[in-house]
Amino acid sequence: MSSVSKRRAAIAALLVAALDSDSSSSSSSDDENWVRFAGENLDALLGVPERQPRTSGFMDVVRAYSDSEFRTHFLMSRATTVSLTRQFYQSGHYLENTGHGGCPQKSPEEHILSFLWYAVNNSCIREVARRFDTSESTLHRNMDKVLCFLCSLSPRLIAFPSDLDLLAGEFQKVAGFPGVVGSMGGTHVNVRCPAHRQRPVSTDRELSLAVQAVSDPWLRFLDVFVGPPGDKRNMALLSLSPLGKRLESFDHRYHLLTDVVYPPRECLVPPYGEKPSDDPETLAKQEFDALHGVTHAVVDDALALVKRRFRQLSRLEFFTLEKMSDFVLACCVLHNFLVDADDVQLDPVEESTDMENGEEGEEVEGCDLASNEEEALLEELGELKRLALRKLVVGA
Repeated sequence: MSSVSKRRAAIAALLVAALDSDSSSSSSSDDENWVRFAGENLDALLGVPERQPRTSGFMDVVRAYSDSEFRTHFLMSRATTVSLTRQFYQSGHYLENTGHGGCPQKSPEEHILSFLWYAVNNSCIREVARRFDTSESTLHRNMDKVLCFLCSLSPRLIAFPSDLDLLAGEFQKVAGFPGVVGSMGGTHVNVRCPAHRQRPVSTDRELSLAVQAVSDPWLRFLDVFVGPPGDKRNMALLSLSPLGKRLESFDHRYHLLTDVVYPPRECLVPPYGEKPSDDPETLAKQEFDALHGVTHAVVDDALALVKRRFRQLSRLEFFTLEKMSDFVLACCVLHNFLVDADDVQLDPVEESTDMENGEEGEEVEGCDLASNEEEALLEELGELKRLALRKLVVGA
């Protein structure tokens, strides 16, 4: 008798013994029926699993790509990918397998390329696993390594520079706004309902993560925060983020340009959003808004670039909220990596990435908004700051 047959017979015998312990009145014919039933169905459990078809030699195909073909498929140059792979290999997140047996470990190059293929081409895990000749479970583990590596780069790649005066000078070259050290905006990333989270069955709207971002004039992210699902309120999201805490002690010589949905603050300058009128003050506000819009547009362009390059952001299918947030952050890290390498080469398109038209979201726990009296005082100070800027920029 083969080893598989012995295991099948042993498990069948255990099933019969379990039944006997529950019912002492079982007949011998019942036992025989259970043995036959167990033996027939254990083939599916003990049989050799069917090997899924995979693409063999795809890495050889990738290595044979011309530079233009490589960019078409991965939306970045080969040189940038090689640099990213080298940093991944040296980071410690890729550990060489010193064990024996099993399939050969995937190379650092295969780790990076499979992650990029998934992120850029909006492919499902099954399709990427077959293309790179690996199992789905192995691909998940490899992608987790790359995800951890990219997120570990965020403190270095996504940060405000130490010289804010230099940054403000570069922003002022755009449209004459002094003291600007960032353009702040937001977007939404549609996601599946995370595991262990109940979603109301009465709503038809897509669940999404709110993303808050600050960009410099070169479309490089200075700050990125991924909020909880359903949160659409900009100030609530800002108060949850580390940037919100930092702005409380921000040097008032500097400020961020924001969307109209943000209230004015000493460190936040939104546009007026005035309707057309012949009134001199309204005309001055409209001129201010026009120059404001030119300067603020960089964050919308940066977010549009990220969404166009990493098509997986059209809808995330991860099971956990943590992995969804990490993937969004990893895409922003990759974006900055490409900006630093002068490897963007995607023309920004007009795309609605702001949160102005977002639906009302869920209440956010642990979000301490200012009292009405304090809110009014902060808004008054913000209005004074905006008025002073308007006089500097448009002279009225």
